[in-house]
Amino acid sequence: MLRFNPAKRISVEEALRHPYLAEYHDPHDEPIPAYEFDFSYENAYAREENLKSKNASAKQLRTYRNVVRRDLLSNMYLISTGTKISKAKGKGK
Repeated sequence: MLRFNPAKRISVEEALRHPYLAEYHDPHDEPIPAYEFDFSYENAYAREENLKSKNASAKQLRTYRNVVRRDLLSNMYLISTGTKISKAKGKGK
């Protein structure tokens, strides 16, 4: 029933008739809309501006991750050498 490729997925009607969903299926309480829903708004996320924004956010996250890792490794080194972290931070390390 679950397929990654939308072209290979079963329809909603087929899914509701499936034995797994039989207890939830009530044909008298499942109206079919008069028009097809418009999903075109999803295409807006594929525009170049949005991709640039996503790339900028990813770059910021990578930078932040590197800073956190650097500080963590620095603190681990200070702990392993017996240096007090609070004093080392005051010296700009």
